[in-house]
Amino acid sequence: MRVCEAPAAAIALVDESRCWYKARLGLERTQTPVENSLCRHVIGSRSPFIVQDARVDPRFNHHPLVSAEGLCFYAGVPLVNRDGHSLGSLWVADRRPRVLTDIQLAVLQALAGEVVTMLEPRRSGSRSPFEAGGTSSAPGRVLVVDDDELVRSFVGEAARSLGYEVFTAGNGEEALAALDRRPEGIDIVLTDVNMPVMDGIVLARKLKLRPAAPAIAVMSARFEPYMRAALRDEGISLLISKPFSLEELDLLLQQARLVTR
Repeated sequence: MRVCEAPAAAIALVDESRCWYKARLGLERTQTPVENSLCRHVIGSRSPFIVQDARVDPRFNHHPLVSAEGLCFYAGVPLVNRDGHSLGSLWVADRRPRVLTDIQLAVLQALAGEVVTMLEPRRSGSRSPFEAGGTSSAPGRVLVVDDDELVRSFVGEAARSLGYEVFTAGNGEEALAALDRRPEGIDIVLTDVNMPVMDGIVLARKLKLRPAAPAIAVMSARFEPYMRAALRDEGISLLISKPFSLEELDLLLQQARLVTR
């Protein structure tokens, strides 16, 4: 995860026998046994769980993440829903011993809250982002653009659960290239606003100039006044603030579909 300067990260859901890595970065395997797992300790502690060097910790030095993936440092926070149940963990890891700063740990905890918000099924009874199927009656193609790989993976998975065909890009330049590679077109571009390589504002400007331009929606953890003004100048009114729920994402994409008709 970029903020934590970690080469590996994952959203892990835990059941009786396994830790299932639904979204992952810098990690080959998609699941590991729950027995003696780091994730299990995160859930048990109900607070951040940090191991500076798992290689010398007898509890974890034989775990596949350590022995096979070569991970050493681990920092995980629990994913606790509104009913107080632990669903899994959000963690970052490195292949060298290290520590997180107070700010990095705070960001990790804040992102865990965002993950839980999107994991929660709607109170009306709709499915969570990790169940098959979706609620949209006429899904389209969505391009999710975010420079944080874990975020775009998770948002993409949520959109996919709503029935959309999903593509991803790490910045504005990659997004334009992805559009050029798809003659069938993209219906909706959902982009972060703050990115180091062609941010969402510049991307929106360039998209508006393209023939058969897709609908454009913009997401951000915080919309500064200048951002809103710049997006308004580009004619962009579909905005969503992170963290957002699956219901909010569904509504946004439905509104964007009306723009493309």
